[in-house]
Amino acid sequence: MRRSKAILMLRYFALTTIALITLMPILWTLQSTLRPWGEVLGGPLLPSLESLTLQNYIDVFRRGQIFTFLRNSTMYGGFSAILCATISLLAGYSLSRFDLPGKKYILSSFVFVMMIPVLVVLVPIYFMLVTINFANRVALVLIYAAGNTPLVVWLSKTYIDSIPKDLDEAAHLDGCNKYQTLRYIIFPLATPVFISAIIIVFVNGWSELMYAMIILDRVAFRPITSGILGALGQYGNQWDMLNTMAMLASLPVLILFLFLQRYFIGGIVSGSVKG
Repeated sequence: MRRSKAILMLRYFALTTIALITLMPILWTLQSTLRPWGEVLGGPLLPSLESLTLQNYIDVFRRGQIFTFLRNSTMYGGFSAILCATISLLAGYSLSRFDLPGKKYILSSFVFVMMIPVLVVLVPIYFMLVTINFANRVALVLIYAAGNTPLVVWLSKTYIDSIPKDLDEAAHLDGCNKYQTLRYIIFPLATPVFISAIIIVFVNGWSELMYAMIILDRVAFRPITSGILGALGQYGNQWDMLNTMAMLASLPVLILFLFLQRYFIGGIVSGSVKG
């Protein structure tokens, strides 16, 4: 009995330690956004209540560009997430239910693509887009969607594998074709992995910087990550502005995850374990 209590206490201690280590950078960033510029690095570790201020947030909103950056990030992440999740669900259904020629090689190629670092294909993709005069916001959405498709196809395929094929056969007996079976049977059951795919692609698109900086030449088209980068100067960094914009950039993703976390966890666990 004592041994089990000791093990339980050790587990709680370990989890608490991990949580504190994880939260410390976030808490430091949050408190730095509520302090004047001179106290961010040179002031005490813990600010006093009298020194807390919302001036940094007021200054960020007064600049106006924060709304443009947030809108662009939402657009790029949202469109790429819906496009990638839709294509991946169709591909996962095909790979799961049909005996396609070369299916094993297709799945192996997805694994190979996932192993390629992003920076390896960054320059070739840029020159290809410039050659065909397609270096614009639409190209950025397609790149985000294509870059996440291999992973999402794997999740969709393994999740659909766990859905009994008897449901497909019952739907066919009731007169449903393949499209109707996917729409009325598979898609409702695969909602967790579909929402998980949307969250994964949206977060990846929201936090991406390199492609956006290289492909988009106009500041008005750039995402929030580019706005955060703008707070880094040649002779000094505006840590108060940088941290404030970083906190504002994390809020939409945090809210999205809080509302959809049960679908996200269910889709990831089922899509990666079942099969």
